[in-house]
Amino acid sequence: MINLSQNKNILTYNYPLLIYVSCCFITGILWAKSFQNALFYITLSLISVILMLFIRKNPVFFLIGCCIAAFITGAYRTNRAERNFQFQFQEMQRRINTCEQTGFSAVIRNFAETTYFNSRKMMRMYVRTDTNNAALPGGTNLILYIPAEKTEVIPRPGDRVVFNAVRLRNPGRFRLNRHLTYREYLKNREIPATGSCESMRVISRSWFYEFINRIRDTFIRHLSAGIPASRELELVKAMVIGTKPDISYDLLHQFSVMGVIHILVISGMHIGLFAILGFSLLQMMGLPRKTVYIVMIPILSGYMMLTGSRVSVVRAVIMIFFYWGADITKRERSPLNAIAAAALLQLTACPFLLYDHGFQYSFISLLAIVYIYPLFTAGRSHPIIRHVLQYPLVSFSVCMLIVPVTAYHHSYFSFAGLITGALAGAAASLILTAGFASCIAGYLSSGISAIFNHFNYIAMKGIIALNTFFCDVLNTRRYFSDIPPEWLYAYYSIVLLSIVFLSGKTLKRAIIITAFAGILALGTL
Repeated sequence: MINLSQNKNILTYNYPLLIYVSCCFITGILWAKSFQNALFYITLSLISVILMLFIRKNPVFFLIGCCIAAFITGAYRTNRAERNFQFQFQEMQRRINTCEQTGFSAVIRNFAETTYFNSRKMMRMYVRTDTNNAALPGGTNLILYIPAEKTEVIPRPGDRVVFNAVRLRNPGRFRLNRHLTYREYLKNREIPATGSCESMRVISRSWFYEFINRIRDTFIRHLSAGIPASRELELVKAMVIGTKPDISYDLLHQFSVMGVIHILVISGMHIGLFAILGFSLLQMMGLPRKTVYIVMIPILSGYMMLTGSRVSVVRAVIMIFFYWGADITKRERSPLNAIAAAALLQLTACPFLLYDHGFQYSFISLLAIVYIYPLFTAGRSHPIIRHVLQYPLVSFSVCMLIVPVTAYHHSYFSFAGLITGALAGAAASLILTAGFASCIAGYLSSGISAIFNHFNYIAMKGIIALNTFFCDVLNTRRYFSDIPPEWLYAYYSIVLLSIVFLSGKTLKRAIIITAFAGILALGTL
């Protein structure tokens, strides 16, 4: 029995409370996706209140009450998000069916991206309508396209913009993979429609985001010091700052085929390395540990916003803050608690993220690194051996959990990524370190930045050459037929149970892990 009445932090037990709560919350999301029963909500609410009355008599009732409350919250939050999305979708449909053009004000949510339609250069922007907007429901997320030649000022995140002559349209139903259409993909991000506009006007800028944008522009200048415009420079800026690389489709396809496209996208690896370098630098300056945490929190938050606040980035930042909080309060740090906290907060904000592939890949990869990778490194105490085998073993560990989900969604997997992923991961760490150093050194001297930039230029040339070589030699994709969800559940159960028994854990832990595998498999549907 779990005794929560002891004078300890209940989140540091072998059976962490956050794990139970998060799983119940996710179960509520899955349940509400298929059923909408208000009476069930009310019944469970009454049961949870009754259980809460017995907290002092038996702390297990506290755990059960928290889990039921989490299940209710997940189901209710999903139900409410679904109703809100349907209302916005119907309003968009009314305007689309009448071919009505409208104008409205909105806030830019992310950095504008360049794309092409019928050889015409367009700017793609993610926006959210103002709450006091009369033309469209407030708080509606949209994707808008505007001709690049009509954008005198490129909008930035946080800018309030007036869009004129907007024509809304339904997202296409073409399939991104076997199980997901583009319309469903946008729904997972709570975007009911897309549209095009003829003109726009920036009416105000957020002073905070303007400050972040100025830092971003300064970093881009530092990364470009001493290097001519080239595809290598574009790739380095994509890795360090998160800009969309202006390179050929063939090169991007090469990275995708070889399974290393993830190094060009800001992810948890970038955030972790940035936090480690910043933390080490501040400690070298003689600052106390707690002071370093206080200084790094706004710096890390700013870097998250500067790079676009992707799902994996937000997850990594939440986990790091959770770890730092445990260290500040002298609590035991648990990776499972940090993972659960990140999932719980992100799904509370947007329950549909559970069905997003980026969300799934991010957390599955993290679970592989936390639990599978240590099994391969056990007994290897020599530091040189550990560092040499680090990236190959991490790549193999992640592939063990990623392969089934990738095969389920896309019907193929590139096993060459086992080789190229390890090599590209090691090179990416060096490029990121030099890139961050270039961004900081640029404030002192552009010559110092140029030294780091030349190293990045040569290293990126090596990555491109290596990727091209392996793409020509090992350009093999293994294609799979339809994979039923039951196979995913069986695979994850076997893998996770093996981890449990190899780690010498108890049978109760094995049963709980198997239940997690079921939720993980259901979440991929």
